[in-house]
Amino acid sequence: GNPFLASNIREFILLNRITHLFDSKLLITTGFKHRDNKILETVANPLNTNTITLNLSFLPGAGVPSYVLNFQSIGKNNEKEELDKVGELFVDNRDETRTTNVLFSINYPLTYRSIKHNVVLNFNSMVNTDKLAGERAAGYFFSGSDSKSVTLSLASRFQSPLRTMINVSNMDLFIPSLDYEGNVIKNTISWKTLGINGRYALQEKKINLTGGLSYIRNKSLTTVSSVIDLRGGADYKLRQDLSIASSAQLQIVVNETAREIKLNTSGILISFRYNF
Repeated sequence: GNPFLASNIREFILLNRITHLFDSKLLITTGFKHRDNKILETVANPLNTNTITLNLSFLPGAGVPSYVLNFQSIGKNNEKEELDKVGELFVDNRDETRTTNVLFSINYPLTYRSIKHNVVLNFNSMVNTDKLAGERAAGYFFSGSDSKSVTLSLASRFQSPLRTMINVSNMDLFIPSLDYEGNVIKNTISWKTLGINGRYALQEKKINLTGGLSYIRNKSLTTVSSVIDLRGGADYKLRQDLSIASSAQLQIVVNETAREIKLNTSGILISFRYNF
């Protein structure tokens, strides 16, 4: 048997999908899932998880914008109503939280000067809430983290065999911690990313040249650093079933806090591929 299989778990799932709205262009999906681990009576504090999902997808067809909105709410509780007493102290081990996850996406195709572009915008937000916050004692530490991210992508197809992809993103992670006076604060860790990749085909796609550049900047309360990654390569199809590929990578780490620059990764890879 598999020793990693989950045990003492039961689930109840309801799922409904509506696909016949606006000539099947609007899809609505709703769902509910309950999960707990209280099949065995020996479990002292069973964990109950209730997940509500709503998805709206508007897909008019090829060549026109499409939209997706996804909402998910996850509630958890351990059925504990009283505080635990350890010696002369009371410890609050009650768990009743709500996680709200919202995703919004736009896919917008367009053509400008005979160049076909596809623009994708994604926004994602996740918020954790302590539903017992009003009943907690002063100084209680709730460890739930929040996050927010925005990503913009541009994929382009030129009349020549050139294909490019540009990605820009920003993500903020809000992590709770305690300050010197014991107050709960949220530290912010931010990532900003820029990526540019391209591919150019030669000799009726027998030769493909690839290249890319990515830049990631990380910022927190104590550290500011950046990672610059350069990539390049080519692959050549010798026969229908045999090809050779080569690639090179150079990665540089810039620690702005310590004011130092160092080479993190560099290398060249050559490989053969045979398709049986």
